[in-house]
Amino acid sequence: MIAIFLILACALFLRVYNLNKYDLWFDEQGTDMFSSRNLIGAADLSGVSTSSLMLRNMKNDPHSSLYYLLVYLYSVVFGDGKSLRVLSVIFSMLSLGVFYKLSNTLFTRRVSLYALMIMAVNPFHLWYAQEARAYATACFFALLMIYIYVQALKKDKLFYWICFSITSILAICLSYYSGLLLIISGAALFFKEYRRYIEKWYLSVCATLVFLLLLQYVLIDQLSFVKDNFWLPPPSLTTVLFTWRIFSLGYSATGILYQIGLPVFFLFFGYGAYSYFRSDKAKASVFLLFLFLPIMITYILSKLMAPVYIHRQLIIFSPIYYLFIAKGIESIRGKYVQGLAILCVMILSAASLVNYHRGIMFTHENRGDLFLGAIPRRNYGDLMEHMDRELRKGDLIATADIESYRMAFLHVIKKYKLHEHDLSKSFCFLSYPIKLQPFDVQYLQIGDLIGGLPLEGWEKLQVFSFFESGKVEMGKIQLNAGNFERIWLISSKWEENAPFANNVASVRDYMDQEFRKVSSRERDGIYIDLYIQKTR
Repeated sequence: MIAIFLILACALFLRVYNLNKYDLWFDEQGTDMFSSRNLIGAADLSGVSTSSLMLRNMKNDPHSSLYYLLVYLYSVVFGDGKSLRVLSVIFSMLSLGVFYKLSNTLFTRRVSLYALMIMAVNPFHLWYAQEARAYATACFFALLMIYIYVQALKKDKLFYWICFSITSILAICLSYYSGLLLIISGAALFFKEYRRYIEKWYLSVCATLVFLLLLQYVLIDQLSFVKDNFWLPPPSLTTVLFTWRIFSLGYSATGILYQIGLPVFFLFFGYGAYSYFRSDKAKASVFLLFLFLPIMITYILSKLMAPVYIHRQLIIFSPIYYLFIAKGIESIRGKYVQGLAILCVMILSAASLVNYHRGIMFTHENRGDLFLGAIPRRNYGDLMEHMDRELRKGDLIATADIESYRMAFLHVIKKYKLHEHDLSKSFCFLSYPIKLQPFDVQYLQIGDLIGGLPLEGWEKLQVFSFFESGKVEMGKIQLNAGNFERIWLISSKWEENAPFANNVASVRDYMDQEFRKVSSRERDGIYIDLYIQKTR
């Protein structure tokens, strides 16, 4: 108990240390859009009901919906913004508790302690324990579903089979990828000792599917969004290799750490799988399927149907990987050798964690493709506060990419009541439609507007505003009409040293040619430029 307490205390410290060091990034801002204050503010400005806006936002976000309901309820009491990260800390700690219980059910206490140590300091899980997204929460419910399933097979009580259905529903509502775990759980029934549970498993799965039919209205739109407009590229075998590197050492390891760490982790993993298979063929086979089959299915679906292979969504399968690593270490003869093995794993994880807290990520020319949207943390709050202090009546806030759009959108919602003039009427998005990505068009919900433009309209700068009659409008704001004394242009890059996206570069060129720039501020790849009319 002392060892468990010390491990959990260390885990909690690591999860709250530097929790608010960085500002919310694009995905976290998307979470913040579902917080109570921001959702009510956006609904008020748009002239629509809060519930209809929440539903519209859910349909336009390809993640499971239950997390956003949790965010809304949590934010009513505890607030929005960076405080939403505490929700991830809570569920990450709960995940460790369930993971230990699952480990202790299947293995010895020593294996359970090793597994708990590995996951407690794992950089991948630390990353998402400090991010206001659904991944830590989804991991908890996926582990809880597996634990309850193991208990149902072990004790065969009606209570556990009912709980299996409930936890399956919750897990899938937090991450659609948990559906793969539900399907693969049936693999245990191929073994003779579990065949008598086929009927109960089937009824539990049917009950889960019937309940999930209630989500079909949202789910169909989300699937359509992913299939037709999602930004993910098809995965390569190199991408799959990086999944295991990220499972092992997160995003912040150096090239040398990855080269040393992956063989070490795989060596312990392989020995653990071998040892477990020798002692319990049925359980070892099922848990190996829990780990490998979902990743294989996700890869195949991404190649043949729609790009859905993304490392952070696969986090719910990674605890099984750590469990086999712990089993491999425990199977080594000699306590001192085991101690050296677990110390080696801890040192490798700690080295990556040091880089994480220093804001360092693995450097590679194709990092965006390998990490699939995981970008360095950054700060921009001082830039937004500077703009907010300098804002005056007659100013326009313009954005040129979806990251800066979401950043400014939230800023307007939070601040519009604090200014004497209505910020919502002086906020817009600038774009050359021909240079926008399908994901951007879908996210901004401007497909119908630009679809009606002639070809020459696609090649010209278009201005979109968002807070009129609950819908997006195009061309209402005229930049050169002299209606605005000053224009604040907010733009960004996904990576600080990367070039601007095509639309951003073109918008910035247009502003430089048509207006006079009087100030410019930049931090971590985010730019705020102030322009005035050339005649002034």
